[in-house]
Amino acid sequence: YVYEIRMMELDEYLYGMNRKKIDMEKAYDIIIDAHDSDSNPVTNFWKAVLADPQEPYYKSSRVEKNKCRATALYEMAVDSNIEEMAEAGDRYACVCLGRMYHRGRSLDQSYSTAVEW
Repeated sequence: YVYEIRMMELDEYLYGMNRKKIDMEKAYDIIIDAHDSDSNPVTNFWKAVLADPQEPYYKSSRVEKNKCRATALYEMAVDSNIEEMAEAGDRYACVCLGRMYHRGRSLDQSYSTAVEW
């Protein structure tokens, strides 16, 4: 339940859901403050996005864009079973996995697989 609330709040700040203003700094706080942020594939995905120089829209003043760090974090998301979470029906994992396939981040790029997620 706490995970679900945290992810809904993250959506609000990343995408302006529920009429909240897009705020990457608040989104960063939610990601980093998560008690399981190192082991949770979804939070590792978002940490990777914030660090990824190829994702210029997603930036925080507290995260340096660094391709090596981003790659390591994408790989942590894969290694900590983001696909298993998605297959179990976690909608946040599904979105993250779809984006990873779409962009070819630590997975072979596949638009058709991305659409499936």
